[in-house]
Amino acid sequence: MAHNEIQNKDNAPSKSNVLNSDVVTKNTQIASSSNHHFTINKFYIVSFIVLGFILFFVIFYLPQSVVQPKLESDSKVFMAKEMRKPIDESPWHQAQLAKHRKTSQQILANVLEKQSHLENLHIELWAKNEFKSALEIAQKGDLSYRSQEFDTAISLYTETLQALITIENKIPEMYKKYLAIGNNALDNSNSSIAIDNLKIAMYILPDKIEAQEQYDRALVLDKVLSFAKNGKALMHDQKFEAAKDMFTQALSLDKQSPINKELLSEVNTKIKNRNYSKAMSQGYINLNNKKYDLAVKYFTSAKKINSESGDPQNAINQAKNEKTQSKILVYLSQAKNLELQQAWHTANQKYQNALSLDPSLIDARIGKMRTAAKNKLKLEMQAIIENPMRLSNNNVYLEAKSTYIKATKIKSPGSHLKKQISLVKLALKQSTSDIKIQIMSDDLTTITIYQIGNIGHFTNKQLTLKPGEYTIIGSRNGYRDVRKILTIKPGSQNNVISLKCNEKITNG
Repeated sequence: MAHNEIQNKDNAPSKSNVLNSDVVTKNTQIASSSNHHFTINKFYIVSFIVLGFILFFVIFYLPQSVVQPKLESDSKVFMAKEMRKPIDESPWHQAQLAKHRKTSQQILANVLEKQSHLENLHIELWAKNEFKSALEIAQKGDLSYRSQEFDTAISLYTETLQALITIENKIPEMYKKYLAIGNNALDNSNSSIAIDNLKIAMYILPDKIEAQEQYDRALVLDKVLSFAKNGKALMHDQKFEAAKDMFTQALSLDKQSPINKELLSEVNTKIKNRNYSKAMSQGYINLNNKKYDLAVKYFTSAKKINSESGDPQNAINQAKNEKTQSKILVYLSQAKNLELQQAWHTANQKYQNALSLDPSLIDARIGKMRTAAKNKLKLEMQAIIENPMRLSNNNVYLEAKSTYIKATKIKSPGSHLKKQISLVKLALKQSTSDIKIQIMSDDLTTITIYQIGNIGHFTNKQLTLKPGEYTIIGSRNGYRDVRKILTIKPGSQNNVISLKCNEKITNG
């Protein structure tokens, strides 16, 4: 009420108005505070009411409103419903997709193989655009493949493959093209163009030797031309050897260089007249000094310088003939000296050396036959002397006797041969002389000599046998046989052997 009164009165500046104003202010603050507390309490009350309503709804009403799913108790009805449900995927469709996918992959594998092959041949250098176009078609095929449009992918991959095959079929043609360009540049002394084109030709057909050889020539072309230029300048200054060296170096780099072949021929012509006379002169000097090999060397050099002249060949023949005659005289002289020393085998070789130089030499032929016969006789008698035991064989004995008779008929046999003849004679005599042997046993063992026969059982027995090798067997019932080899050497004495069967055989 105080507040309403204040609003209806005039605003007079009196003491009572000021007091009333203070009272009004205090009352207003109290009223505002009361209203604030009331608002908060009201909010809490409303919140509790709403929350309680929600709990009531969830606990009591919501469970009654939920509809329970109807379970199908009849299995036949359940299966019938399942059969009527739409199938998400078609097996036939998936199988066809898989089949086309595999086909496209197979074609793509062939494409990749062709691509790799052509890339190895550096196709970017000789069929770049065609190759690029083919790969662009393949890229379109990739898009179709990703979209599972396999029929389109197969068509595009096949088109790519055919394009790559077409490029492959052009390989021989492209090889010939770049080889021809390279060869033409080589003939025109243009090394850079030759190198570029021959390199491409090698890339196209790496196994072709022609392109490789021409490419090697192109690599050294500038150096070869430089040698030719320098050689011409040297030839102009009459420095023929230096010029020839230049041309030779050029040809060592390129054996097919036509310009250097021509220049080499020219410089050889210029120097041959000068060198010809010098070579012939050196040849005759060496011939007179009996230096036959050096003489032939100089005459041969002269012949190379001037092959049209017959003089060098005549000089060569003369030098070779004198060398041959000199060698023959040396061989014959050596052979005769060796015969005096009774070195028949070495003398025979010297006669053979002389005959290899001149088969018509009579003295050498006779000397060869003579020394061969004496050497053979020497070897045969030496074999008899070294192996006298072989004479126990009748055939060997007869051959040895024949050898001995031949040796005795040689005139002037020499001391060595005489000694051999004497030793062979003794060996022949001793081989037929009986040698006493003594066999000792136990009078229980039966003794058998293979070459003679059964000689019974005894305690001591003496026999006479010719030199040789004998097998003696001792046998006795119930005892293991004993076998021994008796070797009787010519002229030997005190040949005693003991043979007894001592090892009893046990059964089981």
